[in-house]
Amino acid sequence: MPVRVGSKRKPFLLNSDLIRFGGRNFTICQRGLWFFPQTIARWLLTTSATEPSLPSSSDMWLRMGCALTGLWVLATSLPALMLDASVLYSTNIDDTSSLRHSVLYYLAEVALSVWLILGARGFRKIFWWASNVGINKHSD
Repeated sequence: MPVRVGSKRKPFLLNSDLIRFGGRNFTICQRGLWFFPQTIARWLLTTSATEPSLPSSSDMWLRMGCALTGLWVLATSLPALMLDASVLYSTNIDDTSSLRHSVLYYLAEVALSVWLILGARGFRKIFWWASNVGINKHSD
């Protein structure tokens, strides 16, 4: 039934109605996932995905741990490097030695994090590519 202009009845799904409706649905979903997680997981996943996989080697876990550590170091050092570099080159401060040191420190952290993410082989390949870029392989 449409709401008339002079009517004192408020339309459905105002803020309080919407909050109650959403809260009720959230509570139902939350309790269903809390009490029946395996049933819902079996229903969502296929049978081939639930079969146990072969155990992973310790080298793979070490590479994954190093890559995640490198990603974390990169995520924390790159914003600080950008901030310090922009402050260093955009302001007119007489003594910039501390900013230069922090920029060099964060550059070393970024290099270390890239090495951790890519591993020794990947870092060596990038270094080899960067040192040989522009050199003709077929030069006589």
